[in-house]
Amino acid sequence: MRLDIYLGVDGAEPYIYSTPWYHKGKPFWVEFLAKKGDSAEALADRLEKTIKSNHMFQVDKDLIKVANDGAGKITLTGATEYQRFRKVTLNIFKETADYDDEVATMNPNEV
Repeated sequence: MRLDIYLGVDGAEPYIYSTPWYHKGKPFWVEFLAKKGDSAEALADRLEKTIKSNHMFQVDKDLIKVANDGAGKITLTGATEYQRFRKVTLNIFKETADYDDEVATMNPNEV
């Protein structure tokens, strides 16, 4: 599974949010394992551990705080009052899926 987050900012102009897009912000993502039969508590524990042990949301300092209530609920909050979650998506990838997309074909007979 992958948790994709786009964190924006309102009312401030910190350098870490400089992007070429209209909405200033910073993308973050974290991939974590979801096993068949996992409980919500096990998934929440695994996600929290992955985020905290790898400092997934860190740029000079942690930009997103993570809290686990122990009952399977993860809460993400911004580190300052200026931060806004612009987009949060949970992507689920199938174990047997083939995500190999052909981008180009090379012909060795043509240079």
